[in-house]
Amino acid sequence: MSLDAAIERFVERLRSTLMSQRDSARLAELLRIQRYHESAAEQALAAAALRPQGLADARVAAAEAAFLAAANAVLAHGGPTGPADSPAADLGTMEVRYEEIKTALLAAGADARLALAAMEQALRRFSALRRGTQQFHKSRRRQADRP
Repeated sequence: MSLDAAIERFVERLRSTLMSQRDSARLAELLRIQRYHESAAEQALAAAALRPQGLADARVAAAEAAFLAAANAVLAHGGPTGPADSPAADLGTMEVRYEEIKTALLAAGADARLALAAMEQALRRFSALRRGTQQFHKSRRRQADRP
């Protein structure tokens, strides 16, 4: 049985009991956090399925390295041992680095330094990595804000 199915069965059993308004609100928040984790995992799988195909040149490689470093910082400092509001967990930096890799890939595709199919695949991969990191960060923020 999958974790999602087990959670669903558990929640269905909980809903059949009388819950206080506070407990119901807490359950809703936990379901939200669980959904963020599920979405982050889906995006990670999507990114993993899009294998990198050798990037165009040093500019693209540098933009890729900067984006991955920023995403890794968000993930590392938003993990169980780091606070979700750590300065290194700055989504803004990751967003800037994402725009830079996107711009570099589009430019490489436009001036034929990178095949358009490879460009599209790389764009989808980085988009999935970005989305997964955003979802993970949201889950950590929600967990940190819980009483």
